[in-house]
Amino acid sequence: MSEISRQSFKSSIYSYLGTIIGFITVGYIFPRYLLPEEIGVIKLIRDYANIAGYLVAFGAGTTIIRFFPQFQNEKNGHNGLLTTSMSLAIIGLIVFSILFILGQEWLIERNQEKSPLFSEYLNLIYPTTIALTLFIIFDAFYIAIKRSTTGIFLRDFFQRSLILLLILVYLVYQFKIGLLIYLYFGILWLVSLIYLIRIYSTNRLYFKQRFSFLNKKLVYSMSSVGAFSILNQLGANLAQRLDIIMINEFIGEAMVGIYATLFYYSSLIRIPTININRAVSSHISQSVHDADSNKLSELNKKTALNQFLIGVVLFCGIWINRSFVFHILPDSYIIGEYVLLYAGLAEVLRTLTGSTNTILAYSKYYRHNFLFMIGYAMIIVVFNYFLIPLYGLSGAAMATALSALVLHISKTSYVYIRLKMNPLSLPMLWIALIAIVAFGIASMFQINNVYIDFLCRSTIFLGLFALPVLYFKISPDLNYFILNNWNKLKRKL
Repeated sequence: MSEISRQSFKSSIYSYLGTIIGFITVGYIFPRYLLPEEIGVIKLIRDYANIAGYLVAFGAGTTIIRFFPQFQNEKNGHNGLLTTSMSLAIIGLIVFSILFILGQEWLIERNQEKSPLFSEYLNLIYPTTIALTLFIIFDAFYIAIKRSTTGIFLRDFFQRSLILLLILVYLVYQFKIGLLIYLYFGILWLVSLIYLIRIYSTNRLYFKQRFSFLNKKLVYSMSSVGAFSILNQLGANLAQRLDIIMINEFIGEAMVGIYATLFYYSSLIRIPTININRAVSSHISQSVHDADSNKLSELNKKTALNQFLIGVVLFCGIWINRSFVFHILPDSYIIGEYVLLYAGLAEVLRTLTGSTNTILAYSKYYRHNFLFMIGYAMIIVVFNYFLIPLYGLSGAAMATALSALVLHISKTSYVYIRLKMNPLSLPMLWIALIAIVAFGIASMFQINNVYIDFLCRSTIFLGLFALPVLYFKISPDLNYFILNNWNKLKRKL
């Protein structure tokens, strides 16, 4: 678990740095120096290419990791897994090319009046789709060989840094917006090429294809997993946007902006969880292949414990400093105060499930993930339908939390019944109790200066929380991680 902790910690650092850079670029510079339609065309092309890239890759992000243990053989180039994935992507690209050619004129005509700039740069969708498809395949392959940090560094930190640099150069030299747009999407291509060079430089770019290894059963399984992976991804994307759609329907687009902004703060809790699951996914795949239920159960409990610990710290840090959050936001945003609470609780609930979702996705019950996603979407609609008219923005966030509660209880119970695995453990109770006490004491302090108040409350809470957690070794992985890095630092000094 120490290697998983190391990779997830590094990945989280890169993700948070990337988040800061992204906020500077998209949240500050873009609105001030680009026209709304210029920002819109960049987002539209990326959104179209993201969806198309995932479809063209045919679920490679899941299938490569899921089937890597069966292909694994370095001497034989992992039996052509990378080549097989690339071949499937080429087939997907051919289909997409035909559809793109046939539908390009229709898209141009449909957007000519209301989105003329999008019609002008519509052709960028195709090359951007190729770049993103390559990234998906390379990233999945590197996760499979237990190098999950590389993709996060390239996508979340390096790519966003280059985009920020590009925007600053644009502001200095004031070249045409068309060149900016082309260079922006050129960066996405550059990042994928760097990933390719990285794989090649480490002698992991295997082009051997062993067709004899691909029997009918394996091909069918890979196709099935890939197809359901696409359905799950599309379902997840829809479910994540249902609350926004329904807020717009019930209380208007102005409230959508407030909700989305406040929801962004709570989504920061999710970053370590995502990175822990990236780092652990290859280990889960191997354990599923080996039918090692004890290892799976251990991984599930450890990831749940560490995710919950980090999630609780981040949630309490955000909620205890909500006065600081609303100080830096316009006064009108205070109406969504409880969005921070309920959306944050939804993220904490997610941490409690550990790697349940990944285990289910890599098990023989992977198809049922799609059924859970359909049920989740239906529950979101029902809760939002009743709660938004009653409580407005708070009702939407409450619906998110309740939907998450139902989903995670259902999915965790299903995995427990089918696979006899439970992510919950007694140390989680101690974490919750320590957090409540630390939160209560830190909340008693209040200083008029919001910046000093932020530093004071955060320091008191972290100190009161960290001391007992470390002293009683509630998370052995956390203690090992801190001690190991402290020893490394002492050796360097």
